[in-house]
Amino acid sequence: MYTIVDGQEYNSSCIVDTATEMKCKSPRVPAEKLDFSSDDQDAHPLELEYDPIYYPFSEKNGIKYYKSDYLTINGMNLDRASQETDVVVRIGTSYCNVTSLSRSQLTCRPPTTQPPARDANGKPDVNKIPEVVVEVGDHLKFTIGKLSYEVPSSQDATLTKPVIIGVITGACILVVIVIIILIAYRRKSTESSRCA
Repeated sequence: MYTIVDGQEYNSSCIVDTATEMKCKSPRVPAEKLDFSSDDQDAHPLELEYDPIYYPFSEKNGIKYYKSDYLTINGMNLDRASQETDVVVRIGTSYCNVTSLSRSQLTCRPPTTQPPARDANGKPDVNKIPEVVVEVGDHLKFTIGKLSYEVPSSQDATLTKPVIIGVITGACILVVIVIIILIAYRRKSTESSRCA
């Protein structure tokens, strides 16, 4: 299959599935050669769309922490020229099963346990946090960040435990003091009523 843009021909390959059906990949046309300002889409037999753009994780150091059954990745033009079945999301050596794709978000279900990362040769590396990579077709790859299944180790998290223990201990001491005061008050009032 081919398309001609400004006198230049751009080709793509096709695979014949059956005697009546074949699948062709879209020809790769450089974005600067395309004009998306025209609203006259019906005049063209082949409708060209913007490439999708997947945004990196906004979390510190690009590390997102696994919190729920689903992972959401943001972007733009995500469903203009692709469907859920066209997108592959890798987490290290494993996959995140794509469950929905909209114009600005992709949602997938990651493995329940952290898969090993992939080294430069694609082999498992259990000593690193796995990268999240979105692949669309054969040519578009977006490294989104890393997905860690461990609890974030920050200074705030280490301070939280001692503070909680201190508050609980203080509350227990306060309750004991109040009980002692109540018992002393009751004894004194009982003694006062006997003397009278």
